[in-house]
Amino acid sequence: MFLRSHPISVALLMAATLAIPMSAETKMKIASIGPQYTPKAGSQLPEPVSMRGYFFEVEKETGRARVVIDYTYPNQAAYGFDGGAGPQPTMAQIPGLRYDPASKAVLYDAAGRSVVCATVRDQKVLFWSRSSIVPTGACKINSQPMDQVADTGWNIRRFRTIDTFFEVD
Repeated sequence: MFLRSHPISVALLMAATLAIPMSAETKMKIASIGPQYTPKAGSQLPEPVSMRGYFFEVEKETGRARVVIDYTYPNQAAYGFDGGAGPQPTMAQIPGLRYDPASKAVLYDAAGRSVVCATVRDQKVLFWSRSSIVPTGACKINSQPMDQVADTGWNIRRFRTIDTFFEVD
């Protein structure tokens, strides 16, 4: 009914909507891991897993870049090596994420735009050289607990995971 009685209002609303710049935010799922880790020391009871942090890695020869996500559990520092390796890190090559040697940066290319995720600084000390990769904050890695449902072909299984996401502002 609104469309028939107010055709000019609808046209103005559509024009205003198209004129508003759309957010170019990108969010994609990288990985899912189990929500608990059972240490090999102490009480050996399952402990909740959380994301400790992340960093970028580059392969200068191929121009590839990836993100490495580290996970932890509450007593990991207390148990040390006796508690086991802890949750395994996730290493993900994200489509569109690359190393640009000309700008010495980790770039994310998508939807016709390029975002600088990290800068790469070469450091040389005597005969050794190494690179440090400093995130710019434009690309973020976040994690959150998610409830999952899987059909086994016989029944429905419900479980929880820690899902990790790559986000670009």
